[in-house]
Amino acid sequence: MRRDFLRKVTAVAGVLIFNPFFGSSSDGTESNEHMSSNGRLTPRINPAFRMNLFSDRSVELFTYQKPGLKTSFHYSGLEAGLLLLITENKPIDENLKTLADQYSLSYSDCQIKTSLAIEEFKHKGHIYFGDLMIVKKSEVTYE
Repeated sequence: MRRDFLRKVTAVAGVLIFNPFFGSSSDGTESNEHMSSNGRLTPRINPAFRMNLFSDRSVELFTYQKPGLKTSFHYSGLEAGLLLLITENKPIDENLKTLADQYSLSYSDCQIKTSLAIEEFKHKGHIYFGDLMIVKKSEVTYE
């Protein structure tokens, strides 16, 4: 146990010696990386979900609760387009005009429907905002 602790301490010390500005430089770039141009945090897909893209540009978000139990959500149209933008880490605000043209909506209607869809995704736990989500991964054997 003591050896493991010392091994970890020396590894961290080695990284800091070879890159002394690592702590201060990465903080600023990471926080800016997750911000959109208007200063809001960019949404991310919850890592617990997997995504299937179909030929008609519809999207299925799914996760497995336990063996044999698959929870899935099927989205099409504007909602699927939003999920694809989020997956590609593209800013939604800058792509509203493209989404409005693609789905034959006015710009204001697209803004309203986009904000409603984002709130729905957030409420259902499909997306989150900010830093990376920490997910506890556990393996369970079912007999």
